[in-house]
Amino acid sequence: MILPKRLKILIRNRAKIYYINMNVLNIFQVKLQKGDFVNNFTFCSKEIQTQIKYLFETKEEAEHYFNFGEIQKHHAEILSLPPFEEVISSKTLIYFNNYVLNINKKQISLIDLKDVVAIFSKKSSKENYSEACLLCKKLYLKVV
Repeated sequence: MILPKRLKILIRNRAKIYYINMNVLNIFQVKLQKGDFVNNFTFCSKEIQTQIKYLFETKEEAEHYFNFGEIQKHHAEILSLPPFEEVISSKTLIYFNNYVLNINKKQISLIDLKDVVAIFSKKSSKENYSEACLLCKKLYLKVV
């Protein structure tokens, strides 16, 4: 994590930093610009808005946090998706890597956000949910 005071210096120098995008669980590089905003908790630029705890000066620091920090808890959540009975009661979206698992009372679909295409789409049922979860885990472990 970059402290706010240090981040302000990096903004003035228009440095490049790394951040973890929690929606797609990936590390990206961003070039800081004049006019980027930072306070004790938040960083805002034209490109991103995120908590400063997801900003790092080096890719190695970001990767370490990604593999051993708070993100590791998210890994466990993806690998142990909630039971069908919990998610079917209301519309549920589960984001991981470049995918989103969309569950509602009528349909279960897995969407590739990079290509914006459904790679799995079936009627909502316990069996289809199990199949979608297995596919999610395979895709997740393939990337991680």
